[in-house]
Amino acid sequence: MDEARQLFAALFPSLDWGGAPWPRLAPLLRTRRVAAGTVVVAQGGVCRALFGVLSGGIEARFLAADGQSSVIEHAPPGLLFGLAAFVTGQPSAYEALAPRPTRLLLVGEIGRAHV
Repeated sequence: MDEARQLFAALFPSLDWGGAPWPRLAPLLRTRRVAAGTVVVAQGGVCRALFGVLSGGIEARFLAADGQSSVIEHAPPGLLFGLAAFVTGQPSAYEALAPRPTRLLLVGEIGRAHV
C-alpha cells in the first residue's frame, strides 16, 4: 500500500493523498512481478486494469500487419500506463511488453480478480 501512495503522490503532487480512502482502495490494488518478454497488455486486447511501473520498465509497442513492431514509448518506474483502454473499455491500441523483469502495481478489476 505504501508503494501505491508513493507512486500516486509523485505523479499527482497537488492532490492530498494523506486523506485518500486507502482502506477502501486496498482490494483494488495488487503488485505483480512479470518476467522479461511478458506481454502485459496485448494490442487489441481489453485492459481491465490501470498499471503503474514500480521497477523494471514497459515498452509500448505498435504491431503492424506485417509483424514488424515499433516501440512508441518507454515507461520507466514511476509511470502509469493503460489508462485510456482501462477507462474506455476499448481495445488497447498498443502492446505493453516488459523487456526485463518488472514489478507492476495493478489498479482495478484484474488486480482484484487475478493476482
